[in-house]
Amino acid sequence: VLEIDPGEEVVVETVDCFSGAITSNDQKFSSVADVLEVVTGLNAVSGPIAVRGAEVGDVLSVEVIDIKVGMVNGKAVTAIFPDFGGLCNPYSIVDELGPDTKVCDIRDNVIEFPLRGKGMVELPVKPMIGTIWSAPAAERRLAYVYDVHNCGNVDSHELGAGRTILLPVQVPGGMVSLGDIHACMGHGEITGIAMETAGDVHIKIDLIKARSSEYLVCPQIECPRTIGSVGCHFGRALG
Repeated sequence: VLEIDPGEEVVVETVDCFSGAITSNDQKFSSVADVLEVVTGLNAVSGPIAVRGAEVGDVLSVEVIDIKVGMVNGKAVTAIFPDFGGLCNPYSIVDELGPDTKVCDIRDNVIEFPLRGKGMVELPVKPMIGTIWSAPAAERRLAYVYDVHNCGNVDSHELGAGRTILLPVQVPGGMVSLGDIHACMGHGEITGIAMETAGDVHIKIDLIKARSSEYLVCPQIECPRTIGSVGCHFGRALG
């Protein structure tokens, strides 16, 4: 949808992972199948963005400059589905917790999380990118999965402002897509869902030619103090 020169900056507008279809606390879902009756696809991403001169074997450096959240109605949404997330195991309390949905206001950099009784909990906004990709070489991929080659739906706290992610170029242009913005998240999506929100993501994409790259297999996230590889395991319940 866009082609830029190396070093250019762009603001990417994103919808939440439910594409804005969940807007009320009364929308409660007993299963992921129920969600898909309302949401036509999960984890929509915006893009792709091509970088001129990017060739197979090169690396794209995506610097996250800023993330603004709550860009649609100033809201963040989270939910519990009994058949989804790390709590799904024989000893789980997920059936006692859900199904449940919370549509929360974002005000003054705080998420107002309503309790079942009176009152609310104020959660500090800590924006992050849940999903970011470069295009795979030979297959279509669903935006809610990930792999060690292209990145994807890794839901890492490290994908916030001030971080740079290095992604491999496997097709001409690299083709970067991103979305699934979180207003905040715990240490992993225990229920499978964070504080999902629409966001504007200000990024700068640079090109590192293969001859100059020290990139090693896994996507890398770096900041002035640290550098690390992206890796995680999917599909195993907490026991």
